Amino acid sequence: MSLRRREMAHEEKRSVVLINKRFQFALIARFVAVHAVILALFGVLIYLFVDSELEANLSSAHVTYRNLKHMIFPIVLTLSLLNILISAILIGLFVLYASHKIAGPLHRFKVVVDAIAGRDLGSVTQLREGDQLQETTSSLKALTQTLTGDVKDLRVRLAELRSCLSRGGMSDEVTSKLDALDELAARYVL
Repeated sequence: MSLRRREMAHEEKRSVVLINKRFQFALIARFVAVHAVILALFGVLIYLFVDSELEANLSSAHVTYRNLKHMIFPIVLTLSLLNILISAILIGLFVLYASHKIAGPLHRFKVVVDAIAGRDLGSVTQLREGDQLQETTSSLKALTQTLTGDVKDLRVRLAELRSCLSRGGMSDEVTSKLDALDELAARYVL
């Protein structure tokens, strides 16, 4: 392969972008924030429980290290299980919320793409402010506007061609071909 061909092949390669980096980092930051709040809550609870237990039980001088270890273990175990439960619930709710910010727009895009597949070029979608995929909405609108313009232009040019050919007399074959093109252009709802 020549050097120029390799350069052209390299230029044609595009980087794969699977997700908007800003959205990705914001989502990661939210997950970290939720987890940090849960851990802070866990730390405060363990401090309060241990402090109250130690104050109550260490007031007597005969508490030994072995008794202290047995006393703290159920507290730490209970708070750890509570931490896991609260983390699972809060992170589950957060993921549910975050997924709706993505799944909602994707559903609306599917409806529009299905309409376009059905030749309805008048369908557009609006996303709520703050929904992910705002840029994709703009691209989808540009796509439908371009296709609408092309179909309108096709209809005009077909009418002009029919007019030009009818002046010179058209054969039945040409007339049927133009009718087929008109029918094809008429399938699109603008």
